[in-house]
Amino acid sequence: GREPTARGLPTFTLRDFTLPVELPRVIPSEWVRQRPDIQGAQALLHAANADYGVAVARLYPQVNLSASLGSQALTTGALLGGGAAVWSLIGQITQPLFNPALPAEKRAALAALDAAAANYQGVVLDALRSVADALRALDNDAQALAAQAGADAAAQGSLQSMQRQYALGSASYLQLLSAQQQAQQIRTDLLAAQARRLQSSAALYQAVGAGWAGAPQASNGG
Repeated sequence: GREPTARGLPTFTLRDFTLPVELPRVIPSEWVRQRPDIQGAQALLHAANADYGVAVARLYPQVNLSASLGSQALTTGALLGGGAAVWSLIGQITQPLFNPALPAEKRAALAALDAAAANYQGVVLDALRSVADALRALDNDAQALAAQAGADAAAQGSLQSMQRQYALGSASYLQLLSAQQQAQQIRTDLLAAQARRLQSSAALYQAVGAGWAGAPQASNGG
């Protein structure tokens, strides 16, 4: 009598999931470099013109991402620092793109390099922004979970106190029922906060990508 799609589906609760023992508060941009989208964009850039391989290696920004670094700060000028000279160099290289004196093949090569460089820059910045946003969400959710856990502990303490008062006859059933309802609502909010914390942790892993494999184990947890 069950739906065909419901057969064999696993059942689970939040207790079946555990948070990592340690999550880094600061993530070097090198960890993010292994993302498939960055690797693909970099491969396209290398393929556009292999002669600029050294310049391509210098294009990648060296920054540490943290929850305090908003994604708005991740802009080309703010991020690239010394690497900005390389972007400027590519701009200078591609300036003569529409020079009619250049052979068509050379103009095509410069156009491909210009497009690949712009694509790589955009992919890298988008990836770093996504990690910064994930770190910010993770930090916010961790604080919210801690606050909700405190509220839950207080509500459970109040409920136990009310249960004792009711047993002694110093509290009415309506008072006990109200305390039970309040404790249940706060417990529901705690479960929701735990779920959000799990989701934000998974989102951070997804944003960083394969770079976790090379992450040092001594990172500060959060």
